[in-house]
Parts: sequence; C-alpha cells; structure tokens
Amino acid sequence: MNRLLVILLSICTFHLTKGQGYPNLDRVTSGNPRLYEVIQQSWIANEHPNRLALSPVIFPLFTRHIPLRPSEGSWLQVFEADIHLRYTIAMGRESSNDLYRRGKFTFDYSPNFRMLSSESLPLTPMNNKVGFGLNFNIWNSILGFPTNSEEPEPIVKPSESLHLVDLLVQAHHYSNGQAPGIYYYPNEPDLTQKRNDYLGGDFSTNYLYAEFTFGQLYNHTLKQLSLGIRLDGAVFGLIPFSEEQEYSYGKVRLRMTYCTKSAPKKRIFRKLLLDGKGCPDSWKQDGVSYLFYKTFCINTRFWAELITSNLDNYQANALDRDGVPITAKYRLSAGGMLELAPSNHRSVGYFAMLYAGRDYLNVRYDDIIWTFQAGLTITFNKYVPATWQSKETVYGIANEPTSKDR
Repeated sequence: MNRLLVILLSICTFHLTKGQGYPNLDRVTSGNPRLYEVIQQSWIANEHPNRLALSPVIFPLFTRHIPLRPSEGSWLQVFEADIHLRYTIAMGRESSNDLYRRGKFTFDYSPNFRMLSSESLPLTPMNNKVGFGLNFNIWNSILGFPTNSEEPEPIVKPSESLHLVDLLVQAHHYSNGQAPGIYYYPNEPDLTQKRNDYLGGDFSTNYLYAEFTFGQLYNHTLKQLSLGIRLDGAVFGLIPFSEEQEYSYGKVRLRMTYCTKSAPKKRIFRKLLLDGKGCPDSWKQDGVSYLFYKTFCINTRFWAELITSNLDNYQANALDRDGVPITAKYRLSAGGMLELAPSNHRSVGYFAMLYAGRDYLNVRYDDIIWTFQAGLTITFNKYVPATWQSKETVYGIANEPTSKDR
C-alpha cells in the first residue's frame, strides 16, 4: 500500500511538471491590475507552500534518552509531504463595496506526514488540521481603511510602492487520529521511563490563530512580515485537549514569519516559439511566433515560534553530554526555506529547507531535532505578481520557424 502511494505521488508530480505553460500576452496580468487583484494575490503569497521532500534527513540535536524503535524510522526518511489547502466559501467580488471585497472566508485542511525508512515503509500518524479561516485587508496605502464605497477599484502601477496590512484568523482542530494513550514505556511494567509513542500515541488539540501581516509590493517584488499568536485548548468541552498534553505541549505560541516573492527574473537561455510544424508542444499567438526569455522567481520564507505558556510537565527525549536527561523546555523553534519557481513549470517549484527545534509532527513534540529537506513545491493556486506584465519576457519575433533551442 505504501509503495502504491509513492507511485501515485510520482505520477501526480509528472503530470504537474510536463508541458510548458508559455506566457499569454493577453492574460489578466498583462496590464496594470486593480487593487482587488493585488490584495487577493498577497493572501496567496503568504500561504504555506505545499512541499514534497525527497529523502529528508532528520537528526536529533542531542542523544535521545529513549532511542527510536526500528519501526519509528531513522535519520533518513523516504519522503515527507506537507500540504495546505484552502477552499473559498465566500469572498467579496470586485463589484462589491469596499468593505466586502476586502475579505475571504475559507474551509482549511492541512495534512502532513512522513514515510519512514523502516523495512515495511510505514507512514507516521498524520497531522490533520481542519477548520475555517478568514482573510481581511485592514488597510492599504491607496484607499486606507475599509468604507462602504462602491467606486471601482483603483489601478496599481508597478512603479508605485503599495503597502498592505492584512488580518488572518483561523479556528482549527488538530489531531493525528490515534486511540487514547500517548506514552511508550520501554521497560514495562516500569512506568518511570517513558517518552511519547511516535507511531501510536494520541495527539489532539484545538487552536485559534490570529496574525497581522505587513506587506510591501514594489517593482513586482512582494515582502511580507507576519506576527501571530496561537491559543490552544478545548472547545467548550466538546472537542478535548489531551490530558497528557497539559503543561507539556504548550497553549500559547507567538509566531513570526518573513517571506519574499521576487519579480520574475530572466534566465540566460532564450526560448524560440514555433508555429507548430514538427513540434506538437510549440506555441504561437495570433499567427505570430515570439522569442521570449524563460523566467523564474526566487521565494524565501523564514519563521520562528516561541511557546510562552506553562511547560512544567514537559520532558524532552534528550540527554546531555554526561548522559543526564535534559530539563530544558525548548520553547523556541525556527526554520528557513528557499524556493526556485520556474514560470514554465506550471504548479511545480524546487525548494531547500532547514529547521531546528521540537519535531513539528504532532505527538513527536518531545523529540528535539534538526532537519534538512529538499524536493518539490506543488502550488495549485500559483502566485504570480499581479503587476507583472508577461509580455515583458518577449524580446523579438521569429520570421521563420526553426528547431527549438532547448
């Protein structure tokens, strides 16, 4: 079953990467966009990238107090998938008044799991985050704060520096779907030695997350700084917070994220677009074959998270150099990601990521790790700078079709 999953992921990846996706000179982004479109694109830019890491390496920062069992993997995994999906339920239209067109209400689902390098290639218990989200533009440097105005949205010019202040609110349930019971006891019936059970331990929480994002769009480049707070706990006693996680997992988190989306950059290779003779995947528009530059975007993302609540019951699965259990609470975690997104690769990009801190995979939060990962980003709603004119990549017209310069 696990091998079948790998094959299906490979087929899906091949389907997404094949084809060219040449620029259409008449697309919406070929002219100066309205503010409505720029705001929508800024929300997309700030979303977590979907990633498929191939053979990620995950090392403990310290010697583990209770080592991994053979079925719990090793330092080298087969792959890790982290997916963030947001389905729009309601959204203001460009024809709505200024207040309504600044908002979007979504249904969110985010699975995250690894395939371990054990003999049977087991999957870890999956992160399942499900709930609702709200995006809202509080302020922008063109119109200011929201009003009831029904005037058409103003045009945003690439030469203008646009500043945005956005709000994101999410209410999610987060669990791994395991039966009650969180601990692994290596020396039963001795219950004094324990750690979290990484294959069968139960994990369940609910959280409310609020985030303010300060963004700037200038010359097709978008920079965003986000400051957020997350509050975990039960929901009126109906959806519980695991008892074993009290004063251990943490109920208050502060989060900072800084991300940049570059303007499409010209690659050093030129692409000749043919009229289709002898080349089935060639492209031309309005009977004209164009010469254009291939382009790509460089995207960066850095984040840090700090737990500020009571952690009296937290015990890291780690030993110091003298073999004594470490009592530090490891409140801080941080990471960074670099993504290269070729414009003609449709939904696929390429990333490298480095992270250190608590393992972010649900019940593994007592494992202190660092990880390096590289692989593919798969973005179903790909970010393109709203002010970017795709015709900027064209540098000439081909008089006679020739063979493709690959």
